[in-house]
Amino acid sequence: MPDPERPMPPSGPLWLEVTGFPGSDGWRAGFTTRRAGGDLSGVLPILGLPGLPVFRLVQRHGARVIPVGPRDTHQPPFPEGDGLATSLRGVVLAVASADCVPIALFDPDHSAGAILHAGWRGTRSRIVRAGVETLQQSFGSRPESLKAMIAPSIGPCCYRVGKDVLEEFRAAGHVLDGLWQEEGDGGFLDLAGMNRRALVESGVDPARIYSSGLCTHCLPTLFPSYRREGAGAGRILTFLGSTSAS
Repeated sequence: MPDPERPMPPSGPLWLEVTGFPGSDGWRAGFTTRRAGGDLSGVLPILGLPGLPVFRLVQRHGARVIPVGPRDTHQPPFPEGDGLATSLRGVVLAVASADCVPIALFDPDHSAGAILHAGWRGTRSRIVRAGVETLQQSFGSRPESLKAMIAPSIGPCCYRVGKDVLEEFRAAGHVLDGLWQEEGDGGFLDLAGMNRRALVESGVDPARIYSSGLCTHCLPTLFPSYRREGAGAGRILTFLGSTSAS
């Protein structure tokens, strides 16, 4: 068992991606590892996106998704929210996580995308639905045309929560059948699975949902984990961006 007081040394690649996503000319997406140190500066040149502005958020574990347009700036202070969406080329969107579920959406028909941070509170508040609706309203996207990537997060093998969290989901109208394994005074929740279900319920084709299938808690040399390391845990960045040229 790793010592939570001693962060694991970084190893392996700086970043990873899911094959087939986003699969559109000039657009790249992926997620960093512990080795990147929560920063994209060493990753973007490898992807052919050097020097591009990186849009990030002050994340609040909610369901606010903010469209990014030509007049917006990447300079601090960053807005508060847990999702960003854009059709701009020549920018990068990113969210940070260390067990929460990062999700990228991409519309190949309109060359628009979104990046979402879904902790249990954001999942309860349906940030996935907010992300899909933002793409529909801002860029004319159709849910059935979207692609989705679910990046590494804590898995149902490790994500134990109390029954109070279960009741929060039920009170918000969520159905947890098949995504909750009760044990004692709590149980294990499949948070990534909940967001996958939310994508399907929002109209995304299940065949167009790409999942890393990686648990941040199980892979200490590759990913930081808040559950494993506490408040001092690092962060991975899940990102979506494109070159300036189409």
